[in-house]
Order: sequence, then structure tokens, then C-alpha cells
Amino acid sequence: MSTQRPKPRVLIVDDNVATVDLLLRALRRHGYDDLDTAPTVPDAVVALDVSFPDAVLLDLSLSLHDGHALLRHLRHEPHRSAVPVFMLTGRHPASAIKAAAQEGATGFIAQPFNGLEIVYKIEQSVGGGPARAAELDDLRHTDPGGAGAPVPAVPEPDEPRCRVTPSGA
Repeated sequence: MSTQRPKPRVLIVDDNVATVDLLLRALRRHGYDDLDTAPTVPDAVVALDVSFPDAVLLDLSLSLHDGHALLRHLRHEPHRSAVPVFMLTGRHPASAIKAAAQEGATGFIAQPFNGLEIVYKIEQSVGGGPARAAELDDLRHTDPGGAGAPVPAVPEPDEPRCRVTPSGA
């Protein structure tokens, strides 16, 4: 008899509503339902205090602040410094990616997003272990056009912002 662990709680910090929607759909497709979003660094700080996420997906280039500011904040907070932070990248220069790596980013997720890749990285960083990695590899090979298919890149529109959605609300 196997016991299934709950999926990690994930905070998505991105001010592009379409990108947030794609990430939410990709994660929900893989059984994640404890998901929070924040469009700005101040909103993310509030969400971090409310939801205590297991992992963070953080846009490198938020419009009001850059993702580097939140990454530095997380890495300097003793109770948050170990939270895995994956930087969402699009058309960012190598220097920005290198800076994020030096600031302690756990990894990078490039557009177009691949739902299976996102889940794999989160599971490995939070402790999914080899058994979960094998399960994800099986899914990758048996479902090439489904849940593991790439999610198309989304242009950066100047559209309405998403809002913080704390867990249990």
C-alpha cells in the first residue's frame, strides 16, 4: 500500500496574466491545486507570509520590480533561504540569467513552458526523489502530445494584473 504525498505548494510571481494562466493550467494538469499567484514583489512578500510555499516560480522581469529583488530578499531571510526559486525566462540576456544564478536561483524555466519540465523541477527540488522522477519519465514517454507538451510562449502585453490569491481563500 503506497501513500501519496501532497503536491508541493507553489507561488507564481508574474505580472503577465496570460503566463500565470498557462502555468496554473500546466500545474493543475499534474495534480497541483495548492497554488498562489502574485503580480508584484510586494504582493509576493505578502503571499510568502500567508502561504509558506514549497517552491516559487519567479519572473525575471516584473514590470514594477525585477525578479532579482525578490530572489535576493528570499535568500537573505533565514526561514526562506532554502525555498527553491525557479526563474521564468523569456528573452533575457545571458547576464541577467548569470546574475540570478549567482543570487541563488535554484534553476531556470524558459518559454515556451513545458508542463512536465516544470513539475519535474519542482518535484526534484522539494524532494520528489527517484521514484517520482521515474514516474515523470514514464509520463513523458507515454504522453508526448498531452500533459508534457510545450506551452506556447506568450507575448508580454500591457494588460490587467493578476491578484494575490492566498490558499484557502
